Amino acid sequence: SPRERVTALAANARRLLRELHALLIAPLADALAGYRQLIVVPHGSLHYLPFHALYDGETHLFEHHEISYLPGASVLRYCRERQTPRHVTQMAAFGYSWQGRLQHTVPEAQQVARDLDGAAYVEEEATLARLRSVLAGCRVLHLATHGDFRPDNPLFSGLVLADGWLTTFDIFGLRMAASLVTLSACQTGRSIVGGGDELMGLMRAFLYAGSASLLLTLWPVEDRSAAEIVHTLYGRLAAGWSKAAALRFAQRKALEHDHPYYWAPFYLVGDAGTL
Repeated sequence: SPRERVTALAANARRLLRELHALLIAPLADALAGYRQLIVVPHGSLHYLPFHALYDGETHLFEHHEISYLPGASVLRYCRERQTPRHVTQMAAFGYSWQGRLQHTVPEAQQVARDLDGAAYVEEEATLARLRSVLAGCRVLHLATHGDFRPDNPLFSGLVLADGWLTTFDIFGLRMAASLVTLSACQTGRSIVGGGDELMGLMRAFLYAGSASLLLTLWPVEDRSAAEIVHTLYGRLAAGWSKAAALRFAQRKALEHDHPYYWAPFYLVGDAGTL
């Protein structure tokens, strides 16, 4: 039956995550035990691994630590130095259903705007022109739409809005001072790993443009569970929680979805502190 198949797939995922935990985390268990926060700086193919989902047989790693990521260790200083000016106070959420294919993106953007007392631009209002007009004043920018990763040419990876694509190439030309940019779309955290472990993709582009942190996805997301996670996350952020603590809380709540497919794609890059 479909339910039995899902149960079997979830068990297989936990088996693989347990094997990876034994290889990567178990040898460091004593050294990590005293720390609430972990910053993971992957190398090579490990950039594609959700360390927070690694499983010790009873619990996932993120249940013990607040976990964030960096594309390189030197990036942390720059992210923490990017103090968002006090006058940058707006919150803007963009929701585009991609001509009705993604039913939950519009209500997700509207709910996020309510959570942080911001503005929602949905469907025909979710345009590239509107994004550029509000960017300078945004402390939090949320984009709920369809994303496309282009392994053949990551500069053309991007997010679709009502009047066209926002590509990696475009984002390198933007300037912002956001404390958090959330890309609630498919595979927004995937990059090409080049020479010297250099990453090319949306992550690098937004960090270069000035964002202090990013909430990204490693694989195609199920839009209903994604909407639940970001709603819980923003509720915690509005209460003054740090970004890493808010994400951990949201993912723990989402563990009711048995398979990591539903809750594990989201990960935080950059400054993990408060907004």
